[in-house]
Amino acid sequence: MNIKHVILTGITLLFTAFAWAQQGTVTVYQDDRLGTLLYQEKNNTAQTPKEAIVANGYRVQVYSSNAARKAKEAALEWKKTIEEAFPQLRAYVQYQAPFWKVRVGDFTHYAAAVLCSKQLQQAYPDKAGEIIIVKEKQVKPLYFEEQITPTTTDSLRIATK
Repeated sequence: MNIKHVILTGITLLFTAFAWAQQGTVTVYQDDRLGTLLYQEKNNTAQTPKEAIVANGYRVQVYSSNAARKAKEAALEWKKTIEEAFPQLRAYVQYQAPFWKVRVGDFTHYAAAVLCSKQLQQAYPDKAGEIIIVKEKQVKPLYFEEQITPTTTDSLRIATK
């Protein structure tokens, strides 16, 4: 026999011995909540005890720019400025390529968005031309203890998360 065949046979027997030595039982202990989270992630569902109604509505856009280097920093600065001046409003920074946008409020009625835009235009008269009202999908979820079905065909829909 050739020396190469002897070495190859020896290595093969050695690997076979190691492979058989690795057999055994592995027991994994995990929290039951981990399985629930993995199921929700896989099926894109959320188990909530309440039904959620998501209202489509409006937000007031106060900033939009596609300036390559400074748009993100300016958007974050606008968000901070708006939240300090109007603590009752929530400001959202959004990136929709290539634009950075700052939108304010969670309004389900157009009239409320108009009032907010007027206040913002008065507070920032130099930016009044840029302040506009935009439609938003899913402005805010409303949770109820009981299942509620809308009787009219308006902008409400049942969210099944």
